[in-house]
Amino acid sequence: MHYIIDGYNLLFQIEEKIDPLQESRDEVISFLLTSVAANCKTVTVVFDSGKGAEDFFPTRYSLSNLEVIYSPKNLCADKYILEMLEISTNPKRITIISSDNFLCKRGKELGAKALPIDSFLEMIFQRKRKRGATFSKPNVDSEKNLDRLHKIFSKRLKNQDLDDF
Repeated sequence: MHYIIDGYNLLFQIEEKIDPLQESRDEVISFLLTSVAANCKTVTVVFDSGKGAEDFFPTRYSLSNLEVIYSPKNLCADKYILEMLEISTNPKRITIISSDNFLCKRGKELGAKALPIDSFLEMIFQRKRKRGATFSKPNVDSEKNLDRLHKIFSKRLKNQDLDDF
């Protein structure tokens, strides 16, 4: 099974403090390395390229069996994930991890499975408990922090050109 994870979707779910952003991404990558990648054949986490990205190609690197991708210029992570599915020779072996309803729905239409972030995290914690590992669940966001994150996502959504969907 190949998991493709919507990076910022996961980051905003498990990180209480997201500034500085690079440190928060590094913590998510570390979490994935220690909690997911060790137990799965292939895990890919995709982040938006962000402002100032001038490369028309994705930036990618691998750590063990975790691949980290920053989407290319002018292409959000969601669209990049869908492109990955469209060119996949076997999308049935892919599970999209995201709480973005459109991404999950479109991914299923392309033949992949989809799992919300909270279900994915619960699955990981259950696996850890079965192995007897001590593991603390990331902090659950407060209502105030969820409102703040919603504003961030809404602002980003307004600034992105989503006509291509």
